[in-house]
Amino acid sequence: MDISFSAVINTLLFSTIAILSLSYLIANLDIISKQYFYFLFFIILMIMLRLFLPFELPFQNNINITKIWPDIYVTFIKQNSIFSGDNLSLLSMTIPISIVGSIICMTKFILSYFIITHKIHKYQTVNNNTLYKLVKIINDGWNKTTQFSLVSNKEISTPFIFGLQKPTIALPELELSDDEWYYILSHEMSHYYNKDLWIRFACELLQTIYWWNPFIYILRKQIIKIQEIYIDTTIINKLNEIQKLNYLECLIKIAKLQPIRKYKWIATFNNKMELKNRIEILLANSNKQSIEKKHKLVNRFITFILIIFTLFLPNIIIFEPYHIPDEILENTFTINAVNSYLILNENGTYDLYTNGEYITTVNMIFDENLEIFNDKGEKIK
Repeated sequence: MDISFSAVINTLLFSTIAILSLSYLIANLDIISKQYFYFLFFIILMIMLRLFLPFELPFQNNINITKIWPDIYVTFIKQNSIFSGDNLSLLSMTIPISIVGSIICMTKFILSYFIITHKIHKYQTVNNNTLYKLVKIINDGWNKTTQFSLVSNKEISTPFIFGLQKPTIALPELELSDDEWYYILSHEMSHYYNKDLWIRFACELLQTIYWWNPFIYILRKQIIKIQEIYIDTTIINKLNEIQKLNYLECLIKIAKLQPIRKYKWIATFNNKMELKNRIEILLANSNKQSIEKKHKLVNRFITFILIIFTLFLPNIIIFEPYHIPDEILENTFTINAVNSYLILNENGTYDLYTNGEYITTVNMIFDENLEIFNDKGEKIK
């Protein structure tokens, strides 16, 4: 597998179309079934994997592009005298800029981890037996025995979970009923058991690599949205009608609180931006029917497009610039068995002739198809 400029552009092109298609589907969700969620989640993983590995695969077929793409390609690789007479290409300048930007983003990403870790260590451990009993009940439902640390502090305005390996749930100092605490703890623990924090972590790593690409930020937003919707749906499907309404009221109650700073390492119960969409989907799932039958045919078509641009095209074809502009052709030529031959010298080197003109002297035979003559004009090979 090789990494090339064409391979990176090819990956970005198909991934961008897939991200936009995914965004449309998620924006038009009304009912989300478990099977469709797994499909969307699988698509997300495939998009992320391809972005992490923008290589030219051995089984990809080259599709030669003769318009636009060749000019863009030459613009990036063509060297120009820019600073102090040094010949630099646009590509040679953008690569170090991209690397420096990635280092800065990675540094901020790591710093955010230590900041939230430091804050959590200062929080007070929750001494409420009822909450720990609720954690055990939820763990039993998952058939798990994971130890969750519960902490609290006045500065916590909304519940969130932190920790890829050792999870900590931070809770605001609120007066809530046992049922409300159960909903909150179920939500945060589901984030952990569904590996949502790991997926968000991978997405943040993608952002440090493609920090200059606005579509990566769109992907991150859609990942968070689909995670929240799925967890809400999973929880509410286990509740009776009264409990479902109580869960929705709990969502609204927490949403009224001041949202917490958007640390990159946490998953929070409060997401005001998507609250309306979350509630609509929960109501639709509660009623077992859609609030509104939206664009079913369009959604199916977009789903088909999403599959094509996620699973098929990025792994089967790659666009290559085929046409070489005239200004390049003037300074280039082709060497083949039809127009070129070699003349063997006494010292063992070879003179290369193309179209009857001497080109250069080489030390070895670089093309077995070329004819070879001695200095008397007799054909040797």
